[in-house]
Amino acid sequence: MKLRNILLVAGGSLFIGAVISACGSVSGESHTHIEEGAHQEANVQVVMEETWDEWTFALDRTEVAAGEVIFEVTNDGKFTHELMVYPSQDISSLLEEMVEAARTGIEAEHTEEIEGLVADAEGEDELVLAPDESGSFAIRLTPGTYELACLIVEMVGEETFTHYEKGMRATLVVQ
Repeated sequence: MKLRNILLVAGGSLFIGAVISACGSVSGESHTHIEEGAHQEANVQVVMEETWDEWTFALDRTEVAAGEVIFEVTNDGKFTHELMVYPSQDISSLLEEMVEAARTGIEAEHTEEIEGLVADAEGEDELVLAPDESGSFAIRLTPGTYELACLIVEMVGEETFTHYEKGMRATLVVQ
């Protein structure tokens, strides 16, 4: 439902509409039949956006087959965002460290502390997009549950927070 609202706000972008019609329904339900043991390429549309009270990381599908997955990502927000993909895990202590480091003026590197962070063929483990940018990120995934997230730390006035804490995350099941 969130993706439907985002699409309405974004003005029914042809780019997003074309990928959604090829990949599944707007409600996030996947209508792709995944045969056991099948390894295929899958596209996942990701829309990043923040509003006054809600930051979203919306996927057009939440299940894909194991194999190469191509994330087509659009940043419809006003902040720079990143896409990182890793097996689901508790990263709360890492987020606390990152916020504390930002408050003291230190830029904390977080990629080494995330277990199983997935990289593309060139070794890149994140896709960074400025506002109104789009890009793709192709990675090979094995069966499991993955988290897609933006871990950027933002300082706005006196407030320091991670985009993850604001809602810039989603779950993807790979079968």
